[in-house]
Amino acid sequence: MKIFFITFIILYISSSALVLSENIKTKIKIFSITNDKINFKHQIETYNLDNSLNVVIEKPSGSIEKWEVNQTGEAIELDIKNNDFGHINYLGYPANYGFVPKTFLPASIGGDDDLVNAIVLGSQLQTGQVVRCNVIGMLNINDQNSIDNIVVCIEKTSFLNKFNSIKDLKSMSPGILEIIEIWFKNYKEEYVEILDYSSKKNTFTFINDSKKFYNKEIKKKLK
Repeated sequence: MKIFFITFIILYISSSALVLSENIKTKIKIFSITNDKINFKHQIETYNLDNSLNVVIEKPSGSIEKWEVNQTGEAIELDIKNNDFGHINYLGYPANYGFVPKTFLPASIGGDDDLVNAIVLGSQLQTGQVVRCNVIGMLNINDQNSIDNIVVCIEKTSFLNKFNSIKDLKSMSPGILEIIEIWFKNYKEEYVEILDYSSKKNTFTFINDSKKFYNKEIKKKLK
């Protein structure tokens, strides 16, 4: 009887895990944002004609969910780990968070073989939304001995567009950058050091360099 009971429990747990796994797979399909007209990584230009930057939003401000573009760039998906939805154990994102299309940061230069990340100040945006932004600088972070560069920009239609640089933001609206710094320093519950900010000019140089790496990477894949 005891052996039967143990066998039953094992089978029950296994079948429950299988059902849960199938449910997660189903939900992945539901919690996936696609656009039939564009590929988020490869079919959106980095810049617009007015020199504004395009940023694809993954995580809206206030969200604690981990949405990320998939490897092909065809969809932005809710991260799933251990049969659970990925989320941060902290306050929601203090600004909209996303990436700059047609960029690439190879590991050979200290990057993570991924796109350039960006935060967008302004009103709350939606996952999968492509927004035009004005660049004001870049936040540089030491994330477990790995340099993480995050472009800081402002949505073009936002009233915050009166700020043209990190210096403007610091002097004319004190507290915004401090909130962002505190959040990035603590949201992972791991060692993160806020280093400094890059100027607007150096930020554009960084983005343009990442575009060159992107073009090399694309040519490599086409061979």
